[in-house]
Amino acid sequence: MAQILRLLGFWPPLVYAVAVFGLFWLLDRNAAPRARKAVSSWFAGAKYEEQHVGDAVLYFFDRLYTAPLLGWRAFLTSAAISTVATILVSSQVFPPTLWLLYYRPEVFGWSAFTQLLTNISADYLSLFVIRRWIIFGKHRPLLALLTAPLIGVIIIVICYWVRDVGGFSIKTRTFEWRYFLDDLVEWWGFISNKSFRWALLVPAFLVHLWLPLFAFGVIVAKAVNYVRTAGKFSQWFFAQGDAHPLRSIGYVAAAATFLITAVVMVLLRG
Repeated sequence: MAQILRLLGFWPPLVYAVAVFGLFWLLDRNAAPRARKAVSSWFAGAKYEEQHVGDAVLYFFDRLYTAPLLGWRAFLTSAAISTVATILVSSQVFPPTLWLLYYRPEVFGWSAFTQLLTNISADYLSLFVIRRWIIFGKHRPLLALLTAPLIGVIIIVICYWVRDVGGFSIKTRTFEWRYFLDDLVEWWGFISNKSFRWALLVPAFLVHLWLPLFAFGVIVAKAVNYVRTAGKFSQWFFAQGDAHPLRSIGYVAAAATFLITAVVMVLLRG
């Protein structure tokens, strides 16, 4: 199957799908029994306390990024995730990325470096707000998971504004409110042209997508539970879910990642 996908040009979606499944597999393997039980009851349709589910979601968030967030360990974890995402995704969105960095470092090196620093800073700062959002939404865990990446997007936009508008204002010793709109217009041009700078921006928006994938996995699991005509698949799925709920969610999240990435690749090629 891997060889077929490689020949068809769909090797990257498989890699992303495996990475997503690996994330949920690791979370499941290192999860406390109480957190597993809360998530298992959540998607299996059994009676559950939303507060306990919210605590479990927060627990998995802290397991991934470590706690407390204000420390070198959490920062380095977030920075590593942002760096790997930037390298992998940018090379897919704009294939010449690595070639340009290697052969034209004097032109693109500084731009890539500052964007990577901006991505790292934005992703790390967004963790504090997203964590508070998860705490605030404990009684609505699905809504909190689905909307959390939007908070990340807002933080990213603010950080890029600080970098672009702030840097330009310091350089020219001027400031006008229209600079913010001008910056958005400039970035819209990068997006429309699918440029090098746009390729380095995309990864910053993707690092928190595991949260809505978590929610999507739960939604699918609930649907499978309601439709008992799923037969043997339903029995196998929930047999896995009783002991390893995050692993079952990982199957769904990986499949969704593969399909979405494959569709995006087809659209970009078109």
